[in-house]
Amino acid sequence: MRALIVHLSDFHITSDNAVLCSHTTPIASAVKTIESGIDICIVVASGDISLSGAKQEYVQALAFFVSLKDALSRQLSEGEPSRSPLLKFVLVPGNHDCNFSAASSVRQVIVDTILSDPTKANDSEMAKICTSVQDNFFELLDLLDTTDSGFAADSHNHLYWEYVITHGEERMLFRCCNTAWLSQLHEQQGKLYFPPEVVKTTEADFAVLVLHHTLNWLENNNMRALRSRIDETADVVLTGHDHEATWKSQGLPSRLVNFMFEGGSLQYPDNPMKRDFNALVVDTKASRLKVAHFSWDAGTGIYAPSNKSRMTSDSLAFEWVTLPTARSRTGQRPSMSKDFSAFLYDLGIDLHHPRTGRVALPDIFVFPDLCEVRIPNNGIRRFIRGDGFLHLLENECVLLISGDSQCGKTALSITTCFDPPLTTSFDPPG
Repeated sequence: MRALIVHLSDFHITSDNAVLCSHTTPIASAVKTIESGIDICIVVASGDISLSGAKQEYVQALAFFVSLKDALSRQLSEGEPSRSPLLKFVLVPGNHDCNFSAASSVRQVIVDTILSDPTKANDSEMAKICTSVQDNFFELLDLLDTTDSGFAADSHNHLYWEYVITHGEERMLFRCCNTAWLSQLHEQQGKLYFPPEVVKTTEADFAVLVLHHTLNWLENNNMRALRSRIDETADVVLTGHDHEATWKSQGLPSRLVNFMFEGGSLQYPDNPMKRDFNALVVDTKASRLKVAHFSWDAGTGIYAPSNKSRMTSDSLAFEWVTLPTARSRTGQRPSMSKDFSAFLYDLGIDLHHPRTGRVALPDIFVFPDLCEVRIPNNGIRRFIRGDGFLHLLENECVLLISGDSQCGKTALSITTCFDPPLTTSFDPPG
């Protein structure tokens, strides 16, 4: 399967914001340059589709998505309508998709209750009240689901839902997380909560997890738990909210984890001339992907690939990148209970941060510099910087780490062997 994923985020559509519809053809014209022979095109909107969650804003949003679908069908058909790939929309809400003017006083009480006692997040009635401010968003989602065919969607429980896309014998899965269900008018970083256990472990040949908030907006312990769940269930993660288009590979390189993409903003409220988005081409059979970041050029009226896309130095050809597979499907990942994780990560002293709460080992760990000694010893020693340790670990079958007592050998072993949030960064696409 060769799938084009158009990753749009943070639209901030207002009730009189029809100008965005004029951008659908330039968007479609941009993404068709990445790769030909696309089987399926999925438009992923990772939240903040509207500015305030008002119904009229979603009327404009529906017009935009219908126009974008027509533009993509024309551009990707390569002049032959019969060759137009199957098109689908995958949406999750953001904090701007909450109509707080319709929020009841009961919702605020429930939000405060869940944030102080996350076990209450499993109460379906409480979840229904908390997501009631997103009713207009879910009406749009139902309209888009109704107008499309060829896809199986899990019934919306408004916290988590899935889309299954089949092509031949291959299955692509989109896991949608509503991280804005507890959002408030004045969002505070490090305060949100999303129950990681609602993310299903449905198997697929390729899995994409979509959520609006980047993980640092979640409470610290919740962030680590959800990050671990993501490590088990997703090959690619798409987010928004921060208006900064970046990407990285998450997890130990030798354990094959996932790619994480943060979306830019299709419409910056304070700068209407600034617009950008990401696009990916996934080739599941060859286990590879292409990444592109496009920025609006008002002078030419096109979305041009930015210099932060992964392109070759001597051409505008986008590079293929090897695609890892989520560890849950490789059988390589060791299972670790919550209590054992807490035991391993415990610092032995009671440290707290005013924003993230109790501090654990992964929060403060810094990779040490090492000196490599080969056996038999030929007298040559190689200095290895801490930020190069993961690359060394990926390429060596066996490593013996020696050092003085209390130099950090155990902390290094715990962090590299058991902690999925370790990251190896790549050039960002935006």
